[in-house]
This record gives sequence, structure tokens and C-alpha cells, in this order.
Amino acid sequence: MTNEFPTQPYVYEGLDPTPASKSAIDEMSDAVKGAANRIGDAIEKGRKPGMPLSILSNVAREQERLSILGEARTRSQRAFDFATARYRAGSVGLLDVLVAQTALLDARAAEAASLQRLSSLRVDLFKSLGGGWRDIEA
Repeated sequence: MTNEFPTQPYVYEGLDPTPASKSAIDEMSDAVKGAANRIGDAIEKGRKPGMPLSILSNVAREQERLSILGEARTRSQRAFDFATARYRAGSVGLLDVLVAQTALLDARAAEAASLQRLSSLRVDLFKSLGGGWRDIEA
């Protein structure tokens, strides 16, 4: 009697059964792809309402709006000054001065509302980034 067992045919017969290890480039490529996917996911989460990127884009938009409203207020002030000077010279009536004054007051009110909204958005951004906000006790 012999102690030899018959060899059975294996699926890997003639092939190296150990898988080839990944090259350093492949490993680095997979790591970069994984990092890019994680960054993409974080950006998408950040764009949801109430998250930092969403609030940051709102801050940028409101800052632009405030700048435009500031320019409109400056032009309205010039128009009011011009209407007042023409009224004093007697070339226009009081109604023209009142119309210019109304436009100036509307421009000031819009600018103040935009500044208030921008300030609130900045507080929201600070809070969404993890900053605390507490009331000062008197």
C-alpha cells in the first residue's frame, strides 16, 4: 500500500493561483479616485439648504446685491441734489424734488434691508461652520 494520493485537476492548473499585487500607480490611482469621490460627496452635502456652501453662495449673492444697491443710492442722492438745486433756481417745481426724494428714500431702505439680510447670512454661515452664537447677558 502506498501513501500517495492521486492529484486532482485544479481550476488553476497551469496558472499562478496567487493574484498579482497592484502596482503603486494603481494603488495611488484608487486612493485619488476615492478622495475625489469623498470630496464630491462633501460638496453635495454642503450645498443643501442651511449648509456652509449654500449659505456662502447666498452671502456672495447678497454682497453683490448690496454693492448694486449702494450704487443706486449714490445715484439717487445725486438726482435729489440736482433736483433740489434746480428747484432753488426756479427751473422745476416742488413735485420733481419730492419724486427724487422718494426715490432716494426707497434706495436707502432697500440698501438697509440688504445689509440686514447680509448680516443675518453671515451669522448663519458662522453657525453652520460650527461657531457658537449666544446672547450677551446684561
